[in-house]
Amino acid sequence: MDLPDVVELRRKFFADSGRRVNLAASILSSGWVNAVHRSPGPYCFVAEGVFLYLTEQQVKAALAQIAENFPRASIAFDTGNRRAMDHQNRDAARLKFGARMSWACDDPKKIEHWNIGLRLTESRTLRNIPEPVRSRLPLGLRAGFRIFAKVFPKYANAYRLSLFRTADC
Repeated sequence: MDLPDVVELRRKFFADSGRRVNLAASILSSGWVNAVHRSPGPYCFVAEGVFLYLTEQQVKAALAQIAENFPRASIAFDTGNRRAMDHQNRDAARLKFGARMSWACDDPKKIEHWNIGLRLTESRTLRNIPEPVRSRLPLGLRAGFRIFAKVFPKYANAYRLSLFRTADC
């Protein structure tokens, strides 16, 4: 699922199939829910680089909609802390295109306190990449991550990838 112009571009390279269907919709609308329900579960949602550009209220509404409509689903998404958002918003390319990051999340565990039916199951940063993933990275990249984490510890924890589960209903 992506915005209509992005889905149009994607369809030039990837045809829909039995396992993959491109859906033109906004995460902020509710029209996509019925379309997704036409496919049998289990459901796993991945939102990379999406919520960072929304307000906290929009993120909360989008996640609540998923939790309410898809029991026992997983959702993985990235978050950035306030320092990371402020730094990224000074980036010349983002300024040129008006792409401003809005939602900062210093601790993904706090999302559980929104009481929308999500439970954090795992959260990772560049400092704690799982070993099965780390061992598959090129040696230079592994060393680079390790050095970066030691030299810039605040930045090494700036971005997180977190996995949540929706409640059983």
